[in-house]
Formats: sequence, structure tokens, C-alpha cells
Amino acid sequence: SRVGSSSHVHPHTCARTNMAESELTCAICFDAFDEPTPLPCACKIDYCTKCWDRALAQSFKSTLHARCPTCRSPVHVDFDPERCRLVFSLDTRPTVDLAGMRQLHASAVGGSPEARQQLLELRQRVAQDHADTVNRLAVQAIPVQTRLLQQFGAANPHLVQFAFSEDGVRHAVEDGAGAVNDASTETLADHLSALGRTEASRGAPGEEVLAGLLGAVGGSGTLLASRWASADGVVVTPKCVCGDTLRRLQGKDRVSHKLISDGFALGSPQFVHTMASHQRRDSCGVICDICDAKVTWVAAVWTCVAGTSTILHPASYDICDACFMKHTFGCDGTSGSSRRAA
Repeated sequence: SRVGSSSHVHPHTCARTNMAESELTCAICFDAFDEPTPLPCACKIDYCTKCWDRALAQSFKSTLHARCPTCRSPVHVDFDPERCRLVFSLDTRPTVDLAGMRQLHASAVGGSPEARQQLLELRQRVAQDHADTVNRLAVQAIPVQTRLLQQFGAANPHLVQFAFSEDGVRHAVEDGAGAVNDASTETLADHLSALGRTEASRGAPGEEVLAGLLGAVGGSGTLLASRWASADGVVVTPKCVCGDTLRRLQGKDRVSHKLISDGFALGSPQFVHTMASHQRRDSCGVICDICDAKVTWVAAVWTCVAGTSTILHPASYDICDACFMKHTFGCDGTSGSSRRAA
């Protein structure tokens, strides 16, 4: 059972004003703001929305439960896709954090089989509760995320032109002429180089470099459109449901970024070993938060740059390239030319 429901507008913004204009000061960042975050607990502390969100995400990672940073009361979190709001309520269910599990572990070591079984069952329950929260929020966010991708596609019609270039290089170049004119030859060549192709020089005409790009993605206008959507300075970057930016990475780069964020030193034996393990399994260790498909080592994935800093996606947020293309362009990239999704 849950009581004390509250909500706030999403995406997260920390409304800052001059101190003379507001008497509210965030207890974490000390910035002044206009509207306090409604808390589900009895605390009277003022938090800006951004700091409250980050505090819940941090406690979720460190104790396996979202907790108020002041009174440590457990907080249940939902996302309302209709109102695009995070909804908080006081979680009155019995909870056990990592500290409690450590105490049980200490008593179970060398103890009776019953004590060890109790510890095992508790670990399983805590892990299941943790996974249920992550999965529930991801599912609740799907309608808003797909709508954001559709809006991104509608705002960038030249990407859709790429995606539906049925006759390969020639029509991709012709249909994308406007986009070519908007991008410098240097930018185009950088994308070609990123795909491992060097046949077009920086001084080559934009159309020639674009033709090289299309060849680098196997003639698929859809894959070219997805690649183009990640180009710096070409289009507005697509947004995550949390309000931050989605970034396109290859699966292997997604692994590398995660290992570094987890504290692995780049090039260290542990880093190299873990990278090699993922490569052998053809996996980057994440699943798509829209379709639940596993992302392979060589596939592209769109990941939120906010990482785990928001309770909306406390275990990061990833969208496979297939879902990105489906919801942005209304097609897939499984063949040489784009096909409208059923």
C-alpha cells in the first residue's frame, strides 16, 4: 500500500531566480527557485526538482531503494505518460537496504541452513524489487519516448527523405541535397571516416562524400538517416524522455563508456578483459528500453547522456537503432533500401 501521492512536471528543470525574487533555497545545491518539489514524506525541506530527482537516483543505486535524502523514507516512483509527470508516493512496504543485508549476511556466515536460506530469499526479493522498479518506469515511459522520436522525425524531413531513398546512392544524393547544402564537406568527411571509409577526401564535393556514406552503410537510406541524425551541427539532437539528449554509439563504444563510468581505467587489464568478454558474446550488455531486444557488439544504440543520474531511468536508458528508425522514420533498416513498417 502507498499513501501521500505527489507529482511534478517533467522534463526536469531547476527553476532559478534571483534571491530577491524568491525565498526558497534548495537544501542540496543552494540555488534559489520558485516552486518547491512536493514531497511524499513529512519533511519540510525545500529541494529543487533536479536535486530531488538526483538524490532519489543516487539512493536507488546505493541502497537499492529510492529514499528521501533527509528522513530516508522509502519513496515509490511512477511515471504518468498522459501528463508527462513523475509521480511520488510514500512506500509503506517493508524494505531492506544493503546495510540490512550485510547484517544478515554476517549472522548467516557459519550459521544454520535456515539462516542462509533466509538470506538467499531476501537477496532475491530485493533484487526483484529493484528490477521491477527499473522495468516499470521504462514501460511507463515508452509512449512519451516514441512520441518524442516521431516529433524528431517530423521536424527533420530531410532525414525521412534519406530513409525512403528506394534507388540507392543516386536518389539519396538527390533527395538529400538540402541536407548536403546545410553541412560542410568537412562534417560529411568526418562521418565517412567514423564509418571506416577513406575514399572521399575532405576536399571532395558534398554529394561525393554523401555517396560514400551511403555505401558505408550498405546502401540503406534508413541507416544513413540514423547516422545523419547523430551528426553534430546538422540537426537538433533527439531527446530522451527525461529531457536530456540521446547520443548514438556503436555497441562496443557503449561498453567502453559504461566501464569508464563504473571506474575502470581505460586500457587497464580489467578494462581489456571485460571488453574482450563482451566481444566474444557479441553483446554490449544493454537491452533496448522500448522493445527489450539485446544490443549486439557491432550494432548502434542511442543512449541518454544523463546516464543513471535520474530516477526515471536509474539504470541508464538505451534505444536500439531499429526502434529509433521505426519510430523516427516509420521504417526499418533491415534491407538495402528502406521499407515502411507494418
